[in-house]
Amino acid sequence: MDWQPQYNAAPSQMLPVVTASRKIELFKWGLIPGWADDPAVGNRMINARAETLTVKAAFKKLLATRRCIIPANGFYEWKKEGTHRMPYYIAQADGTPMAFAGLWDTWQGRAGVIHSFTIITTTSNAQMARIHNRMPAILPPEHYTQWLSRPMALEPYPADTLTARIITMKVNNPRHNSPDILDP
Repeated sequence: MDWQPQYNAAPSQMLPVVTASRKIELFKWGLIPGWADDPAVGNRMINARAETLTVKAAFKKLLATRRCIIPANGFYEWKKEGTHRMPYYIAQADGTPMAFAGLWDTWQGRAGVIHSFTIITTTSNAQMARIHNRMPAILPPEHYTQWLSRPMALEPYPADTLTARIITMKVNNPRHNSPDILDP
């Protein structure tokens, strides 16, 4: 697999995911349901709310059969402060990687075959609530196998295990993709 580290991953990019096959594959971020007429629908389906997975047509069947894990070192969120939005980097306090719960699908059309995914979000934990009301559904390592094998309840990750800090505004442009994006 030809893949370089991404410091500023953005929707529509090819990113690593792990499916039930237990292989790391590159899928497009932004779910394109197999039944969609136009792959552009993926631009609006980068996240899926955990609370609605069982009722939304785009996610219901995928929850039963096409769950995935998206590995990451952290994630970005923006906090509105007056007229500005400040970017934050959220990561494990101990520096270990994390994994987000996701769903994936395969779309086929004039553009060829596209494997795509969405990141499942949940309500924020106490730490994240100061920044944003949603956060990725982070899976503890002991739940990776369970998530890939069968659906399970997704809860906010424990607040005391995460750290959040303001980073450079360079993160607002996906063309900036280097370690200095994490600078204060």
